[in-house]
Amino acid sequence: MIREQDQASVTDSSKKSVNQLRGITRFGPIDYSYYMNQPHRSSIELAIVSPKEDLCKILTHLAKLNQRITPSNQNDGFLTQYSGFEPIFKRGILVPVETDTTRVFHYPINSTTSQNISDFCNLLKRYIDILSAQNNFDVAIIYIPERMSRFRENPMTEFNLHDAIKLYATDKAVSVQFIEERSTHSQDQCKVMWGLSTSLYAKAAGELWQPVTMNDETAYVGISYALSRINGTCIGCSQLFDSTGTGIRMLLRKITDPGYWNHNPYMKCDEAMSMMSSLRDQYYKSNPTSLLNRVVVHKTTPFTQEEIKGFTHALEGINNIELLQIQEHSDWRAIRFDTMNIGGNPAAFPIHRGAVIPLDDNSFLLWTHGCVQHDELSGSRRNYFKSGRGIPSPLLVKRYYGKTSGDDLAKEILMLSKMNWNSGDSLYKQLPVTLDFAKVLSRMSKQDEALYNKPYDFRYFM
Repeated sequence: MIREQDQASVTDSSKKSVNQLRGITRFGPIDYSYYMNQPHRSSIELAIVSPKEDLCKILTHLAKLNQRITPSNQNDGFLTQYSGFEPIFKRGILVPVETDTTRVFHYPINSTTSQNISDFCNLLKRYIDILSAQNNFDVAIIYIPERMSRFRENPMTEFNLHDAIKLYATDKAVSVQFIEERSTHSQDQCKVMWGLSTSLYAKAAGELWQPVTMNDETAYVGISYALSRINGTCIGCSQLFDSTGTGIRMLLRKITDPGYWNHNPYMKCDEAMSMMSSLRDQYYKSNPTSLLNRVVVHKTTPFTQEEIKGFTHALEGINNIELLQIQEHSDWRAIRFDTMNIGGNPAAFPIHRGAVIPLDDNSFLLWTHGCVQHDELSGSRRNYFKSGRGIPSPLLVKRYYGKTSGDDLAKEILMLSKMNWNSGDSLYKQLPVTLDFAKVLSRMSKQDEALYNKPYDFRYFM
């Protein structure tokens, strides 16, 4: 079994924590260590777009960012007290006042009653244009009350308001945080504030945490495909991450001549080589001082021979290339037995997170969802199990190219499952961040506002 990776400081190896929230509370975010000798860090400034009638509600909600909040569930092994934004992140956050016409934009709710989805989307786009021109804030809050839920999506056209606005704002270099009404009256405001605060900090170009790095000359790539039944297009979605699992760039490409294997699209050799060459260039532009001796590519579907040929040609000169299919849903299950009970009775809790079962030389099962025992969670002799119920299923990992040991590959996947900064209220995700973002990007790519062949900072897509 692979043990949980610590999240560490870049300047002091003793400052590390298995529980990300406890680590940030004790030591500050990872980038705080870059500025410890500076007397003051500029505050993060918010802008707001909201219906006029709901302005007081969203301002009251955002004010909680600067308050101390205790978890409603005292038995939650992961969630810890939210102590307020500045005490935690060592950086202030400024919520504008209602009369601030340069950062607060509102519209009467009755003006939207006769609007359709397209009209409302265009309304928000006009506010994005204004915000982009002003450039006097870090993150724009867009509040969507429940009575405006009819604008959220149209399954018939694949339209999604959240995704369309995020993409439009990305092209305008505007970071957007959507807040829906249900979060304002959630019973566990501590959990809500942790999720919101970490997301805002990351979107304001902050770095929250990083793992104990295994190989600082490695880049991780996540690749997925999206099919738009309306537009009849196949889109290749790729994400580039550095050796710490921190996102660098996102890239969408229309696949002009996709192949299909068991209904799964794939890139033919030339397009696979072109996409990977673009990502390689982006790595050197983003990390000019870092060597690149190893690239690990994650995909949810099998690698075809054409993809393997295209990827390896694009990465010629790289000493170590790993091409891994990571399948989230499989038929495998396992039951944990209590080692203290030789009689063979099942344990009261599921299998440990980090358990690995080899299947052959190039495939294994890895439980990224399972029990964790640690002092920073429920206690060293107690089990922390995210969601608290069910039998966790493993990831099925198949290697199509490479030479790294299975143990190291499993450690990397486990590490990357803790690197989604958009999920600060959770110890881990089941998928590594390479594929977790791939799912989001695949969904977003179906919007008319999708941005092709142009790399973007991953924070805009959070």
